[in-house]
Amino acid sequence: MERNFGFWRSLRKLGGEDIFSVELLAAVVVGIGGGVALLTQTKVAERHDIASDFLIVVGPLLGVVFAAFALVIALLADSYLIALSANKDGVAAFFRPFLVSIGLQVGTLLMTVAYRASSEHVPSKAEVGLFLTMCFLFVLSLFDVVALGRNVFAHGVTRGEDAVIRSLEDQAKIIRHRRADNS
Repeated sequence: MERNFGFWRSLRKLGGEDIFSVELLAAVVVGIGGGVALLTQTKVAERHDIASDFLIVVGPLLGVVFAAFALVIALLADSYLIALSANKDGVAAFFRPFLVSIGLQVGTLLMTVAYRASSEHVPSKAEVGLFLTMCFLFVLSLFDVVALGRNVFAHGVTRGEDAVIRSLEDQAKIIRHRRADNS
């Protein structure tokens, strides 16, 4: 079994529907569209300040997502981990979106820091490109948390359904046992 759990490998392993999601489309529209709107109303110094605001949001968001990832790993029941292992990609398929989200947020932090460091020192066209990229990544980082939440929600529903089935199976065992004792 290969045990390579890196960001790029996890991103490649995601399906097209996970990568080309409604969140990506929304990030293109809102992130780049909003960035273009901001470009028409701001100067470089103001965009530099906007990048500071992005850092205030994305840094803690990364911490929250990482903590949630650690909690999910720690709190998953062994029976559910066994059920996830039945999947072709095993438990890694469940955890992959967390790693991609963490990588995306780290990339957004790095891009935002790079923008802040270079925005006043690069040609205007480069600054505009960096700003639009930063806006896109910022919005995608936020929307990706929604996608991650949807993933966890779906697994929570599946886990709940599994618990109901297990409970019914336990009840059926008790009934069968009683019937066998009465025979």
